[in-house]
Amino acid sequence: MGKQKALEPQSNDWLFSCPATMLTQQIITTLGVPDQPVTEFSARKWDAPWRMGNDIFRTYRVPQSYEPGQEVGWDIIKERALAKCHNEDGRFMGEFVIIRESRPEVASSLSFFVSIIHAYIQDLQKKNQRTLAKIVVVLAGWGEETLVGRIAGRHRVAYAINPFPKSPRHPWHTSHYTRD
Repeated sequence: MGKQKALEPQSNDWLFSCPATMLTQQIITTLGVPDQPVTEFSARKWDAPWRMGNDIFRTYRVPQSYEPGQEVGWDIIKERALAKCHNEDGRFMGEFVIIRESRPEVASSLSFFVSIIHAYIQDLQKKNQRTLAKIVVVLAGWGEETLVGRIAGRHRVAYAINPFPKSPRHPWHTSHYTRD
């Protein structure tokens, strides 16, 4: 078996890190997304994918759970995650996701969830969804420049982590989910 090539991190404009102790309101204000629904998770127990899946189900009030060691289904998580993104009328509202206690020991679960969010964003781009709302993910406490992990036990992914801005940004001025 040969040495694996380094995986080039996917650049993005929606994945950030911030200090572990930063307050939610400070994160929202600095990134300039004050009117979007906010969801917070703690990745403290995300050492196994089934724990991450159960945490997502609990947070989004899905009456389902995984048993220890059970394989986590990509489709069901993608369908249930980001439930706050759309209002009752189906209009895309965006979502601001903060994942606290993000650390290298849970990189695989973080990668799995971030990959689901990335796929969701790609679906919105394919639909040419015109909106100022967007999905923003902040890994609170993450100290690396990239997030690299293996999802579904075999597929490796790598995402560039945007550094947290030092001063508040203006709200998003351009349409995020359109293809030019």
